[in-house]
Formats: sequence, C-alpha cells, structure tokens
Amino acid sequence: MSTPSAPGTHSDEVRARITGVEEALPPGESLVWEGQPDVKTLAFRVLYLRAILVYWALVAVGFLAAGALGGRGSGSLAADLVWLMVVAAAGSALIFGLAAAIRSSTTYALTDRRVVIRMGVAFPSVLNLPLHQIDAVDVRATGKDREGREVGDLVLTPIGGEQVGWLYLWPHVKPWSWRTPAPALRAIPEAAYVGKLVARHAKARLDQLQGEREDTA
Repeated sequence: MSTPSAPGTHSDEVRARITGVEEALPPGESLVWEGQPDVKTLAFRVLYLRAILVYWALVAVGFLAAGALGGRGSGSLAADLVWLMVVAAAGSALIFGLAAAIRSSTTYALTDRRVVIRMGVAFPSVLNLPLHQIDAVDVRATGKDREGREVGDLVLTPIGGEQVGWLYLWPHVKPWSWRTPAPALRAIPEAAYVGKLVARHAKARLDQLQGEREDTA
C-alpha cells in the first residue's frame, strides 16, 4: 500500500505523481505514502451493509412468523422467502458495486507538504489539505482486511475550524459529523501507522515553516 518517496528537485528528473492526479508533484515535494480504502470495510462499515443485512434478516423472520400464524403453507412461505433473499442479494450486490466504484475512484496520498484526497465516482475532484493546517489526527479502528491488517478511519481536523461541505466530502468525511465535517481517510489498512506518518510530517512541516519565518524576521 505504501509508495516510496520520490522527490522531483530537478527539471530533468521524473517527478512523482499521485495515482489519478494529472499534475505531477511540484519540484521539491516528495511522495511519502499512497493508498486506497479497503472495499469490504467500505461496504460493511461506511455504506452500512451489515445493518442492511440485519434488517433483511429481521424482515424474513417476521414474514415467516406472520405466515405461520396465518396458516400459510410451507411451500408458499418458501417461495416468498426466496424472493426476499433475491431482493436482499441484489441490494447487497449494488452496495458492493458502489463500494468498488468508490475505491477505484479514490486515492489517498501523503506528501511532505500536504494530504491529498482524490475522490468522486461521477464528478472527480481533488482535495488538498496542507500539513501545517492540520490541528489533530484521530485514528479510529474499524476492523481487519483479508490480509489480517488493521483497518480504520483517519480523521483530519483542520486548524481554526475551517470546514468543507459534508456532501462534497462524502464518504471521505468523519462519520456523523454533519455540523462540523472533517476530512477523513476511510477504511484504510494500517491506519495507525498512516496516522503516525501524517502526525510526524505535519509537525515537521510546521517546524520548517516556523523556522523560515524566524529566519526572515
């Protein structure tokens, strides 16, 4: 999931690019890490497939109980239950398809100057969050991927309460934060490791800018 840093300090060098972003990184900027969300976690935790499956299970149990109490035959109940299962399977497939589309259209990247979120299934866009404008990095574990790696969300709270619209960010936004939306890297493997990377480089960038201000003062 990680990509080695590739500084582009000279015009005759091949400058690093973030997957899906047309423009190469500016000279002097290095790519530290790049990754994508885990599709299973996207489906079950971000798009709430688990809750939807529980709902359909409860519907099926209620349907069978009502039919049994109403004296319906087992053959009729079984036929209707099959239709319920088909509808539930079709709905689950749609959600997995949406999760796969979100993953394929998403790139999370960390450079030594900013966090980049390439997003948008229908309307692609790129969000740049300068490291020195990050106030807090919050890691929230959500499960494990197929390889057994810890998967989680990385919430990035901007300094000064600056906000980007919740609808614009979704699903790359802190869950249940309609009033105070914050960008988030959702369902990323090794979230704790990535969180430490972001925090370390954010501090380094802030120290660098402070040093430059002191030198020019």
